[in-house]
Amino acid sequence: MYFNYDDYKAYCYEAPLMFAIGVSIVVLAHGVWLVYMAWTGKWSWKKNGLHLLLLAALSGLVCILIRYLINGGIYLWNEKETDVVEIQGEISNIKGLGDFTFPVVKGNYLYEEKNGYEFTIDGVRCKGVDKGSLEVGDYVTVKYLPKSGYILYIAEIDRNAADIE
Repeated sequence: MYFNYDDYKAYCYEAPLMFAIGVSIVVLAHGVWLVYMAWTGKWSWKKNGLHLLLLAALSGLVCILIRYLINGGIYLWNEKETDVVEIQGEISNIKGLGDFTFPVVKGNYLYEEKNGYEFTIDGVRCKGVDKGSLEVGDYVTVKYLPKSGYILYIAEIDRNAADIE
């Protein structure tokens, strides 16, 4: 399976970063306004309670977006497609990634939108958009970006043929 570097860059780095910056500006401005309302004595739960809830919800959204960046997306600011590393090994673990760890990466793939999977291959953890038919114990070749851990190519190979090379 091939995964597009540009899709990772768009959905795991650029969109979360730009959205986090934009929402942070709104949170900051709204927070300053609420502090001003409280400071001047114009605060009331009836008038400003909904604003406080909105501020809390937007702050939570910023946290989710930052988590996408922390879980590999931030490395894409200087990690290029040519930095790819290739390894071969046995899959020892496959873990589905949740909504708060990995964004849905939309692209021209033949499967439905998912939050991705984390593969552990001979002790190396890397993330991909889908697992296809791969299972724990399969011997695979993987091309991935070493800093972010994003998989660009993964396929099952014959263990015996890999040993001959």
